[in-house]
Amino acid sequence: MTPAAFITGVVALDPRAAALVAKAIRTGNEQLRAHGAPGFTRDVLAAGVALEDASRAGANAITASAATTPNDGLVQDAERLTTEQAANLLGVTPNAVRDLARRGRLDGHKIGQNWTFDPWQIEARKRHQRQGNS
Repeated sequence: MTPAAFITGVVALDPRAAALVAKAIRTGNEQLRAHGAPGFTRDVLAAGVALEDASRAGANAITASAATTPNDGLVQDAERLTTEQAANLLGVTPNAVRDLARRGRLDGHKIGQNWTFDPWQIEARKRHQRQGNS
């Protein structure tokens, strides 16, 4: 198995590579904090958690998780998500998603009047919410 594959907008890692990257994020954060630095951002830590989860469950963890959401197959069918799709995945209103994006709490791209979102970042935020964080 190839340790990594690159598709437009996506980087796919095999479970071993995902575990190594997750360990590097965790160890790096611990080292920074041990030396009095603030550590990595919440987004980097959320990515590390997502990688740990994926490495434990196997290569299809994120795709399987996305397939159980109200909009089955969103992550598989689109490179970017609409505001409404992101809202459905996060369990919030489209207005809440737009507000998070405007305030910089959710990374999105505005194209004309519409926002689009990376499905992997929405998935990471969803995991972050499940841990009791906003």
